[in-house]
Amino acid sequence: MSHSTSGGMGAFTYGVWATNQGIERCEHLQTVSVTSGRLGWDRPVSLVSGGSAGFPDRVGGSSMSISGNAVTAPFAGSRASGHRGTDLLSADVRTGQVRWSTQVFPDDFPDEEPTVQYGPWI
Repeated sequence: MSHSTSGGMGAFTYGVWATNQGIERCEHLQTVSVTSGRLGWDRPVSLVSGGSAGFPDRVGGSSMSISGNAVTAPFAGSRASGHRGTDLLSADVRTGQVRWSTQVFPDDFPDEEPTVQYGPWI
């Protein structure tokens, strides 16, 4: 769960446990009203692109934030099996529409800025 709220909404990630104990696979992002407990979106935002060989790195929610009209969370993108590191994805708090991600593609060079992809990917 996010450490802060935005307009009475908090954010959380969830998923399933991997076969190795203690490894998180938090592949869904959702908002929730902190007063009523009602979910904010009809569907969660996927934190994994289609064809991805991985999940967002285990970060225990420490890379997730919510402020103003945006919630930002770890994102696995379309990472290849050898890709490590954490990309980020930002979604609109009210609608769940993905605004952007810092998805890094294998063709990117180490000295370049990450490739930013704009949504929606819901």
